[in-house]
Amino acid sequence: MSSNKRQHERVKPLDHFLVIDQQTGDFIGRVVNLSSGGIKLIGANPVVKEKIYQCQMTLPREFEGETMIEFEACCKWSEKNEFMKMYETGFEITKCSEQGKKIFAELIEKWCVGKTGTVKA
Repeated sequence: MSSNKRQHERVKPLDHFLVIDQQTGDFIGRVVNLSSGGIKLIGANPVVKEKIYQCQMTLPREFEGETMIEFEACCKWSEKNEFMKMYETGFEITKCSEQGKKIFAELIEKWCVGKTGTVKA
C-alpha cells in the first residue's frame, strides 16, 4: 500500500509484540509497525486476504492493567518477503474496545519509534 493512502502515521515497536489468532490459537506474526488504524506483521505463513481475524496481541509490560489487547482486524494484503523467507501482512483494525484503543494509543506514544527514528516518549 502506498503511504499516501494511509490515514495514520505508522511507528515501529521497541519490543516484540506477538499476535495470535484467537479462534485457532495459531501465531499470526510479530508486529513490524502499527498505527491507530492498522498493523503490519511478519510471520512464517501467508494470511488470507480480506478475512476478518479475532486477534490477541501480547504487550511488553502491563498497560492500563492489561497484559494483552484483543481486537478484530481484516487482512488487506499478504506477500512473501523473499529475503527473509517470511510473509509480511497488512491488517486494518476493524473493531477494538475503548480500553484497547487507549492501550494502542499509549503503545504508539511511549513504546514505539517514529518515522525519524526518534523515540516517541
